[in-house]
Amino acid sequence: GEKMTTNNPGKTMATAVDSEIASFQMLQSELQQLRSDQQVLLSQQNENEMVKQELCLLDDDTSVYKMVGPVLMSQPVDDAKSTVDKRLEFIGGEL
Repeated sequence: GEKMTTNNPGKTMATAVDSEIASFQMLQSELQQLRSDQQVLLSQQNENEMVKQELCLLDDDTSVYKMVGPVLMSQPVDDAKSTVDKRLEFIGGEL
């Protein structure tokens, strides 16, 4: 008796399908993470836009304070506006 070796096309297909399913699940996971990151950025963008609007209502000699760790530090209005603009620019670049 001579044994014939045959490729099992069903098994080959099943392996290929399993591989594609694993790739698809990985892409789904990545997409979910990207959506989550995007939501965080959109929230930060919205918050900074509101801060910018509030800063625009202030006179240049108004006292503005910035939280640095547990301490509030005085900051010129122009510096605060510049910081918010830079943040918005950075967030826009990330989106």
